[in-house]
Amino acid sequence: MRLTDFRSRTAALGFLDSSPGALQGGLVSLALAFTLVALWAATHHDPAITKDGQIYAFQALARLHPTFNNDVYLAFGSQDRYTVFSPLYALLIEALGLANAAVILLVTAKLLFFVAAWQIARRLADRESAWFAVALLIITVGRYGAFDVFNYLESYLSARTWAEALVVCALALSVGGARTGALVVIAAALAIHPLMALPGMLLLLCLWLPLRVAAWGAAAGVACAAALSLGPTLAPIIAAHVPRMDAAWLEVVRERSEFLFVQMWDRDAWDEHARVLLCISVTWIVIPEVRVRRLCAAAVLVGVTGVAVAALAGATTPVPILLQGQAWRWFWVTGFVCVLLLPMTVSRIWRDPTCGPFCALLLLSAWTFAEGGRSGCALLALSLWCLRNRFSAQFGVGLKWAAIGWGILIAGWTLANAWTFFGFRLELHQESLSLQKIREILALQAPAVALFWAVLYAFRRVRGTLVPLSVAISFAAVSAVMLPVSLGLSHRPKAAQDEYADWLRAIPADQNVYVADGTDNPRFVWLELGRPNYLSVDQSAGVVFSRGTALEIERRATDLLPLSPLPDWKIRSHRQLMVAGSGGAAAKASGKEKSDPAVRPLTPAILTQVCADPALGFLVAHESVGFGAITHHGAGKYQDWNLYDCNRVRRLGAAS
Repeated sequence: MRLTDFRSRTAALGFLDSSPGALQGGLVSLALAFTLVALWAATHHDPAITKDGQIYAFQALARLHPTFNNDVYLAFGSQDRYTVFSPLYALLIEALGLANAAVILLVTAKLLFFVAAWQIARRLADRESAWFAVALLIITVGRYGAFDVFNYLESYLSARTWAEALVVCALALSVGGARTGALVVIAAALAIHPLMALPGMLLLLCLWLPLRVAAWGAAAGVACAAALSLGPTLAPIIAAHVPRMDAAWLEVVRERSEFLFVQMWDRDAWDEHARVLLCISVTWIVIPEVRVRRLCAAAVLVGVTGVAVAALAGATTPVPILLQGQAWRWFWVTGFVCVLLLPMTVSRIWRDPTCGPFCALLLLSAWTFAEGGRSGCALLALSLWCLRNRFSAQFGVGLKWAAIGWGILIAGWTLANAWTFFGFRLELHQESLSLQKIREILALQAPAVALFWAVLYAFRRVRGTLVPLSVAISFAAVSAVMLPVSLGLSHRPKAAQDEYADWLRAIPADQNVYVADGTDNPRFVWLELGRPNYLSVDQSAGVVFSRGTALEIERRATDLLPLSPLPDWKIRSHRQLMVAGSGGAAAKASGKEKSDPAVRPLTPAILTQVCADPALGFLVAHESVGFGAITHHGAGKYQDWNLYDCNRVRRLGAAS
């Protein structure tokens, strides 16, 4: 291929220029890309297989090891029935191993997401705004829903990760005019995670249809949800044909997953949603381009409709399919579009001579500063911008000083918090103390935004290849050090087959195991021992999809009460106790004092009681109470802990 052909093709992609300064443009793009990689590595600490990533890894492993289907999470059905992600993940695990497969899938999905996001922003704005948009997507936390449970662009691997990436790819194709390709990609996203891909499909439809038609369609959807939710209550004849959650199932779902019920959302959740709507309103007002305004309107229509449908789903005794649809998730595309368009909005606002700098800082603060009052920052920015033509010259001068003061406040707050970090101890594996401090400082978000803006500003001022080449090499080196830690590659535990060989020989592959250490430990049982788990928070994630799972989770928790007074999957009760405080009214009303241990010390009587459940095969506890326990003398977290065979305990108990 000739050099001129290469330049023309790279120019078509938008990353490099085909002008005589192509080398400098390429180095600047490379430097910015490595800066973004370093920012991601510095601000994302969860390995690929953690949190919900453990669930998806377990679902994939169940395709390879059928004995995992004895686990309560899968035994009664789960959301795994609605995705092609698990079998595809399983194929890659079989070829490369679990850790390698997870990292490859995670990194590939992130690259797809960010490249597609860059392409969307570049088609709507200038190159600097496109780079800044990707930086903000990395730096900010894209929360949706309530109680900080979910956010798009999570650090770990799940089906959501790939669905989000494909939705953004479909949107990029649509913005570029390739509707057929967008339909194909969104169909793939629906096959991977229907709940996350549906709002993406609705967003595309809102962009392709006249806005009035889309609005009428949204109203019709809300009306159908209202009829399905409220109809059985108002008309008994409808109730006979529409199944609803019974009281026992509903109580378990509320205890485990209160975020499903919009009526239970706290003030912080509404503050997050209000922030998005206020910021995207500013974008709609500030930027007159038709494509941008249409994207804003479509995103708001999808998100607000989803929250309305979700509110109706939980307004009465829920219809299972409405609650399982989790329409509040639709708001993630609204938040994504808001952040994607934020840099171009800030750039336009900054140039206004009256209140531009102050409004721009307020908008950025709504996403990177002022924790707990971010919707207030967005509201103030919106108000000032709408009233700017009524301000006197003296008031405009005051706003300029306000912008300077606000910037000083942010800088002072950042320095004050950064200073406290130097008293922290090192916790990350194979990473220097200085790099850990960099992580902690950039996690404040405002310093990360300032860093990326400084890099952009430097490239705007300098000419030549030396500066971008130096920046590229520097951030590539930082990325090389930080990425292994961020992806969980720097500290891989010893294989369980070697570490816990004594326990593995004693535990049949189809037997459930419960670890009485007071923590949520599915990773150890599922991924290290390779056995079904008896009870954990992660296993209870599917209670909304299966009544059988919900009732079995409740039954097992009841059987474990002698050992675990308040099961950890009862998240709602734990939150109420935390709010009430030690000895508070909620704690007394529930009969559980906050001072109760998560797990009581094991005794022979408690072991006999707990092992009475035939579904429990083995129990791991620190205490030694006889019954032929197998003590693990090797290294690892459970050194000197004991494995009890509940079948043996039941036999000895019956004999006595």
